[in-house]
Formats: sequence, C-alpha cells, structure tokens
Amino acid sequence: RPLSVAIPEQDSSSASGPYCPMRPRLADILANTAPPPWTLSAFMAYLSQNHCLETLEFTMDAGRYRKHYHKMLTRPPGGVIQPESHECEYLRMLWSRLLEAYIRPSGEREVNLPSDVRDDILNLPNHSIPPPPESLDLAVAKINELMEESVLYPFLNSFEEHTARLSSSSTSLSTYNNPSEENLTRSSTSTTHRFSSRRRTTPPPASA
Repeated sequence: RPLSVAIPEQDSSSASGPYCPMRPRLADILANTAPPPWTLSAFMAYLSQNHCLETLEFTMDAGRYRKHYHKMLTRPPGGVIQPESHECEYLRMLWSRLLEAYIRPSGEREVNLPSDVRDDILNLPNHSIPPPPESLDLAVAKINELMEESVLYPFLNSFEEHTARLSSSSTSLSTYNNPSEENLTRSSTSTTHRFSSRRRTTPPPASA
C-alpha cells in the first residue's frame, strides 16, 4: 500500500530563512522588543511620514497616565488619592491634555474613535479625582486595532521590500566582481579561439 508520511506543522511565527527574522507583533513594536529593523523608533518615523503619528502618541500618553496613576496609588496614606495633593493635580492635568488633544472632536491630534467610546470618555468627571486609567482601555484597544489594520503590515513589508532590493543589488555586484569559473572558462576559450583564428588567417611570409 502507499506510504503515508506525517509532515509536522510549521510554526507560523518561525523565521523563513537565516536572514529573515520573525515578523513582530504590534505589541512587540510598542514595547520596543521587536528585532531590528522593526524598532519602535522606526515605527514612529514611518507613522510620521504617513501623517498618522497621533495614533501612537495617544497610546503612549495613555500609558504615561496609567503609570502616574498607579504610582500615586502606591504612596501613603494607604493608597488613597488626596484631591488636594500635587500628584492628583498633575494627574488631572494629564487627563485634560488627553481629552483636549486626542478625544475631543476637532482636537489638535484627534484620533479616530467610535462615537460611543468617545462620548463615554468625555462624560467622565474630572473635578476632584481624575478617572482611573482603565477608562481608556477600550479607546486604546480600538486605536491598536486601527494601527494593526492600516499601518502595521505596510510598515513590516516596507523593510522586507527594501531588504530584497539590497540583496538583489548585492548579488549583481558580487557576480560582477567575482565571475563564476564557468564564465571565466568561457571567456578564456573565446579569447583563445579568436587569437588562433587570427594566426591562421595571417599569410605566410614571402620566400627570398
């Protein structure tokens, strides 16, 4: 009977070759743990060139707000937020800047959010104690989805296409500088043939 062979499944996240690093996830790029050339700074430059840097800036500012909020909770007395403290005042300022720059319609760097998500954030009170950072989780998730769908894969592909062009140019230059043995032999044979033909067509010298 015919022989059946079980072929093991290949992990889609594995590299496709010795010079093809694993394509990173958006989370890896945002955490700046992706391998070169897909670094966070390269991603920021790509977004800036395509006039959509505000999406990344929003997620970074939301992360900064979360960091300061939890830092304030770890301070005495007992993790209780004091509305009169300088830390709380600073958090209210950060929250207001987030709303004015990214959330409020016609803001300087307004991001594309569903109206219900936007309205829920705008309606949160910020009088004495600023809203918890979890209030931004849904908005951050929506923006991450937007970046994955619209800019992540073009960003990854842009480096792969550039690398492929460089590899092709390098191969052509290497072939020019280091011709193969077959080409050298062919060239030498052709030169010898032309030289021999030239000698045969030369008339013999006249006898004295």
